[in-house]
Amino acid sequence: MTEIKFTIYGDQPSPLEDQKFLLEEFQAQQRVTVHVERMTWESAWPKLLNFALYGGGPHVSQIGSIWTSTLVSMNALRPFVAREIDALGGSAAFLEPTWRTAVLPKQSVAWGIPFTGFSYSILYRRDLLRRAGVAEATAFTSPEAMLDTLQRLQAAGIASPLVLPSGQPFRARVHIAASWLWGAGGHFVSDDEQQAQFDQPQARAGLKSFFQLYSYLAAHDHQLTYNECLQRFVQGQAAVTIASTSVRPLLRATHTPEVMENLGSAVLPGVPWIGGSNLVVWREAQMYPELDHAALALVKFLTSHEVQLKYALAANAIPARQTVLAQLCFEPAGLNETFKQSLRVGRCYRPVLIWVRMINDLSRAFEAMTAEVLAQRSIDDVLNKYLTPLAQRYNLMLSLDHLVHLD
Repeated sequence: MTEIKFTIYGDQPSPLEDQKFLLEEFQAQQRVTVHVERMTWESAWPKLLNFALYGGGPHVSQIGSIWTSTLVSMNALRPFVAREIDALGGSAAFLEPTWRTAVLPKQSVAWGIPFTGFSYSILYRRDLLRRAGVAEATAFTSPEAMLDTLQRLQAAGIASPLVLPSGQPFRARVHIAASWLWGAGGHFVSDDEQQAQFDQPQARAGLKSFFQLYSYLAAHDHQLTYNECLQRFVQGQAAVTIASTSVRPLLRATHTPEVMENLGSAVLPGVPWIGGSNLVVWREAQMYPELDHAALALVKFLTSHEVQLKYALAANAIPARQTVLAQLCFEPAGLNETFKQSLRVGRCYRPVLIWVRMINDLSRAFEAMTAEVLAQRSIDDVLNKYLTPLAQRYNLMLSLDHLVHLD
């Protein structure tokens, strides 16, 4: 019997680790044994790099979608050609933003197949908006409207108008801020991938509006982690927060009736960032036809309608297949349309070959910028201090990378 290795990632147990949940059916159909290894979030990327450099790793992996382009640049992944994509239902079978994470510009192949989606949304208390005289329908429709809403909540005596992570490193701050940057017409990288643009006027305007949110954090809410922010909100101690699509189990488990009875949600102003995970086949698998066939069969199985639905329900995940997302109703019910609208109108990052390094550098810069903004330094000065030199370094790096690929 053919044996393949399949790695997944996450800090919590996955339904895929239970062979009887889904993989038992696949193994019986294909006469293939699947060995599943779950990697923690922190250890996943270093391990994937090691597989890319030295081989001897898995045959199929679930990876963060933003990791795909960097692994492509290392010649580590097997491409999916047109007939293989068609066998999965074609690119239109998947959410458009998730599909764009798996393809590179001007290429007809895909380097991964979308497995899950992921995004962020605003959660708020309807009763506190009413107390502040804020019209719910327009409270978060633009960055300006959101700032006005927070100002009104503060003026109404709400002790914590907003809670956002500002303590330990929070990598997702860049993902959330992307909505403001894109909404202002900015970009991270130029279309030709030769110039960093996160320091340009439109991008700066969007980021300035984003960092203005931190002026509405009460002093006692400084230094909170993401999880602490969510706990404050579900316990009724804050009016507004920003949460990912994985917040649903926490909300369902809350025992604070006034929060659940007054829970509202809204799409982030601007253009929401869409992430998630892709399923990739490692190039090494192509060296052995039986392994390559089994790996492709596993990807097809895991992205089928039936399996996507079962997995989404069991793992509280956002499915990447369009028909499954349309069939799901998220609980609490108030989140349903917000999540679906975010996934419809959102955008993924351009699949820049050095994106993993760029997101790491931007994350570190945003951490430092957050600390200085909380110390009440001028946001314009803070943007100049961190964005300008970082963009200069990436302009040099991108130009050199372009020359290498021309050769």
